[in-house]
Amino acid sequence: GLCSQWFSLYYPKGEAFDWAQLQDAGISVKEITRHSHKLRSGQLSNNHFQITLRSLSNREGVEQRLQALEQDGFPNYFGPQRFGREHNNLHAVDKWIETGRAPRSRCLKGLLLSSARAHLFNLQLATRIENQVARQILPGEVLLDAFAGEHEWQRLTAALVGLGGVKASDDALEFEQQALLRYKPWITFLEEQ
Repeated sequence: GLCSQWFSLYYPKGEAFDWAQLQDAGISVKEITRHSHKLRSGQLSNNHFQITLRSLSNREGVEQRLQALEQDGFPNYFGPQRFGREHNNLHAVDKWIETGRAPRSRCLKGLLLSSARAHLFNLQLATRIENQVARQILPGEVLLDAFAGEHEWQRLTAALVGLGGVKASDDALEFEQQALLRYKPWITFLEEQ
């Protein structure tokens, strides 16, 4: 697929970089600007992707899959970059819980908390899929209101532990607790943050 993506990188002033190297890797650089501040998380309002499919051998199969995606959605996991190289962020969370010593950096603290919440979210989602209840609304479920153009619908979501807000109840709460049973120390820790 083809996509457009803004990204920022640290590049020391005065050094020259051969942007043509990226062109050779199949990347087309549309704009290069220097800025005194890096692009921070949350500064982009959203990313949009347009996917173009060419030379399809099974057009009918692809159309069926696209219809299923439109109807049922797509399980949206947090990606591996959230957890650091070799899951180092999650190992750091374990160490923080074991020792009680928080990182000094407020930024690193936030990153580790975010990694922990994302990991627990992914576990809940994986458990729903394994138990074939990914699209089933359980009693006490927290639903996300979603909008796209003129359409409005409700989607299932999973808890981001320790952020407060509306919590599941009844069967949905029991399901979440079972899915995260072995992570009870993490849950207690995150709820205290």
